[in-house]
Order: sequence, then C-alpha cells, then structure tokens
Amino acid sequence: MNDELFSERGKREAVVHHRSGALATQSAKPAKECVTVNAIALGLFPSKMTALMMLGGDSSALDQLVPLGRTGCKADLDGSVVDLASEAGACVAGAALQVDGGSVL
Repeated sequence: MNDELFSERGKREAVVHHRSGALATQSAKPAKECVTVNAIALGLFPSKMTALMMLGGDSSALDQLVPLGRTGCKADLDGSVVDLASEAGACVAGAALQVDGGSVL
C-alpha cells in the first residue's frame, strides 16, 4: 500500500474532525433552532476514491488492513446516519463519528 495515500487520508480526516467541531461551536444560532453539525468519518468503503484499490469490487487485499477484517458497506452506515439524524442524536454537536472498522489512522 502507498504510504502517501494513507497520509493524505489522515490529513483529510483531521480537516473533517476540525471543521465539524468548529462549525458546531461557532453556530450557536442554528443550534438553538435544533440544527447541529456532525460528521461521519468513513474508513475503507467501496467508492470512486477507493476504486483503484478495489479492482472489480474485490476488497480482499484491503480487508486484511482493517482490524475487523473487512471493508465497510452501505449497511454499516445506516445506524450512524439514523442516530445523528433522529432524536437520539439531538444533543450531539461537533462529533466526528468513526465508521472505519477500527482502522483509525
């Protein structure tokens, strides 16, 4: 695997974490109107960005890099999205929820 690729991913994750927290703390008026700012930080999921690493949709080469032993899928996001978008996440602000199979970089 290319170390530069993972270095760039780490930089992007840091930006997502920082911006979601900054937006949440700087937007007091929207928060009073029940609008909160959160992010979901994805690990390795099939996408345009990972297509070159998952040729033909085969993720077996990347599965071994993820502590849970597999890359993510759409169903892995469902609970996170519902949690943040529903009353269950009403008091969550500035969070960057990791959905990455344990592979925090």
